[in-house]
Amino acid sequence: MLAILFILQGPAIAADLTLRWTAPGDNGSTGTAEGYDLRYSTNPIGADTTAWWNAATAVAGEPTPGTPGADQAAVVTGLVPGAHLTFVLRTIDEAGNVSPFSNVLQATVPDSTFPDPSVSIANLRVDSIASPSALIRWETVPGALGFVRYGATGSYGEATSPAADTSRTHAHWITAGAGEETIHYQVVSYVAGARDSTADAIVVLPDAPPARPSGFAALAGPELVDLSWSASAEPDLAGYRVFWEPRGRSGTPLLLDQDFETAATGSDPAGWVEEGGGSTNAFGVTNVTGRGKVYRGTSTGSMERSRWNPSPSPAWSDLEASGSVRIDSGAAAYILLRATSVGGGYRFGLHTDGTFRIESIGGGSLSGDLELPAPHDPDTWYRFRVEAWERSEGVLLRAALWPEGEVEPPYPSLAAVDGAAAGLPVGSVGLIAAGVGSAWFDDLVVETRPSADRFMDQGTAVAWRHEELSSDSSYHYWLEAYDEAGEPSLPAGPASASPIAVAAPSDSTAPARVVDLAAVPGPSLGQARLTWTAVGDDSLDGSASSYDLRWSLNAIDGVNWPTATRLPTSAPLPSGAAEDRVFGTLPQGKTVHFALRTKDEAGNESGLSNPASVALPGDGTPPILANIRSQNVGTTSAQIAWSTNEPA
Repeated sequence: MLAILFILQGPAIAADLTLRWTAPGDNGSTGTAEGYDLRYSTNPIGADTTAWWNAATAVAGEPTPGTPGADQAAVVTGLVPGAHLTFVLRTIDEAGNVSPFSNVLQATVPDSTFPDPSVSIANLRVDSIASPSALIRWETVPGALGFVRYGATGSYGEATSPAADTSRTHAHWITAGAGEETIHYQVVSYVAGARDSTADAIVVLPDAPPARPSGFAALAGPELVDLSWSASAEPDLAGYRVFWEPRGRSGTPLLLDQDFETAATGSDPAGWVEEGGGSTNAFGVTNVTGRGKVYRGTSTGSMERSRWNPSPSPAWSDLEASGSVRIDSGAAAYILLRATSVGGGYRFGLHTDGTFRIESIGGGSLSGDLELPAPHDPDTWYRFRVEAWERSEGVLLRAALWPEGEVEPPYPSLAAVDGAAAGLPVGSVGLIAAGVGSAWFDDLVVETRPSADRFMDQGTAVAWRHEELSSDSSYHYWLEAYDEAGEPSLPAGPASASPIAVAAPSDSTAPARVVDLAAVPGPSLGQARLTWTAVGDDSLDGSASSYDLRWSLNAIDGVNWPTATRLPTSAPLPSGAAEDRVFGTLPQGKTVHFALRTKDEAGNESGLSNPASVALPGDGTPPILANIRSQNVGTTSAQIAWSTNEPA
């Protein structure tokens, strides 16, 4: 990690200083570091920098390190106006390694006297409240920089980092300390020599599930997948669950990926069918400057709907949809999951009043957080993520909505459960335009959720090895954290991997040679009883795969083995077992010779066994001669032929 050069951005706010620097790496200039340690003092640095550092004041609320080269900033608050301060910054990696000292920066805290403010804060609101965090939004006229002071009391102690450039709209996440249920906050905006700030306010935080786990990754190994993730800092974390879904080698959890770019302008994309409402042509693909093609639905008061309905019609139960949405003033937009041809489904939507809601259409019994009252602006693109996932307690419905370009919230904006016995029927995904005006949709992606009964509880471990897997399948994983009350987080994933095939170990060890083959007459004429001790797959270990047993009227050796007659045999017994078998259809009254070889599953063959022979008795009746005849008669010779009623 390199020491970081940082500079003071000016002009600063009274009693505050804004410091900026360029993010270094975790290892030199690569990777992402773990944290910063920023300190200051009214004393200059002397000959001993370490002694100065140990006595300096540590700044609270430094930003999380970004990727190397990222512009980063911190607001140091609560300073004495006119004070001359010295700052030094160090960077820390995940192993606790600390960078050298940065360059030394000296700055004077501005005086607190300002002219009449020419910056005004308007439309201050709290959005996406989810313990332990809340999103603070406001606008400024004119465009300005801004940050939020916050903490457990009105003295604050923490501050967010201002954006790199001035803006009229501002959104900053603030987070409560461990175990705290309220956050005090104050908004500050400034530009040039002017500033405006709000009075102290309080956010009361409701109970919320854990944040979505981070750092979730899957790594394929030999017939296994190694999973790992970052440890959660949730104070009441109880553990993690890993859900998985096997598919064919080329299979993915993706059900639909629709960016609408390939569809003809003015038409519905392939597979989309308009249903109900007051128009048969309410939806169509249209061009938006700077964005490309989007799917637009227009309503004049009716609820217009388009549903993804290729052939065969989807029957999806556990699914997630994400994408972008925008509404005109006076219009409403909804995303339907488990959408059916008769209008049923779960509906997630921006209403005409700007609120965000979850509803069930055609049945269901919902409970939970069903409405986000904070208004959402028309003519603004938002990202959404909605899911329906059948769990033991019912169908779990969760939704998140945030302005496009911002980071996705770690918590759902809304969460509800459909406790009806079967929830709603399975179906597809649909889009609705309602109210008066247009609803705009883009970049729609639909993915599966795994079966809720296929999971492994990991406790508080942050890694799992999934073993004994088929290399012919691809495995997809989702990770959720859960708290002591059993509330689950939004799932991280999918993380996917295809196990590596393992070649069967080469088997070059042949079965041992049978050395105790013996033969005696069998219980009936033409039968022989053979006995021997079974050998193994690898010499004398294991069980061999098959026998090759042969007989002949001549002693069998390696030369005439190929011409000897083969006898059918069943599979070998385990090594060391006594084999005792009777074979029939052998010639009576003859001495019959036997030998055998043993084979394993790799085709390795033992040496030829010891020879064994037995004189088989005849039936005691001389053979009957018949059909005596001469043939091939020549001038000096003739061939005499006959037949008998048994071998002779």
